[in-house]
Amino acid sequence: MTRGARRTAAAFVVAGAALAAACSSGSSVTRPRGTTTRSATTTTTSNPGASTTLATTTTVGPAPTTTPTAAARPVPAKVGFVVASSGGGSGEIEVNWEAVTAAIGYRVYRAASPSGPYVVGADWDVVAGTKTLAQGVTNLWSPPADYPPFTSVPGVATPRHFQYVEVNGLDRRYFWVAGYNAAGEGPRSVVVCGTPVGGHHC
Repeated sequence: MTRGARRTAAAFVVAGAALAAACSSGSSVTRPRGTTTRSATTTTTSNPGASTTLATTTTVGPAPTTTPTAAARPVPAKVGFVVASSGGGSGEIEVNWEAVTAAIGYRVYRAASPSGPYVVGADWDVVAGTKTLAQGVTNLWSPPADYPPFTSVPGVATPRHFQYVEVNGLDRRYFWVAGYNAAGEGPRSVVVCGTPVGGHHC
């Protein structure tokens, strides 16, 4: 064995003795919870008949953890049924639509031409019971919601049928309706056209 090999072997003998003493005295090595220990043994030979065994230990920390995010709540479905028609004989136009799943409120958009621009004619948060009406809008209602007793289910607009009424002289109007909830506004309905009694036809 060469001089360098003898020095290395002596060092590992001393280290091994110290480790054995610690184990015999009841001492223990504490590793962080969740860690993984890997051991490897390497044998080097400097000349025939002589070898030195080196033991190495690698401690690897715990694998990173990820917290799954909750699925985003979907916006309401598209309003599938919506129709505009003449109202009374005083220049009214009515827009009627049916409720959709997951909607807590609705917005009615209106425009003077089918291509727009569309602006909000009315906004009704059915669950909160708040309404915002633009100029010319005379009514926004639903019999189950406007006449007690009415019990709303949290997060769900219980009434099934809604009606919007505006007074618009003799001009035709174009409308679309969208439901909304805390996640945002759902897709718009088809565009419908309404005209007052005696007004310009769509």
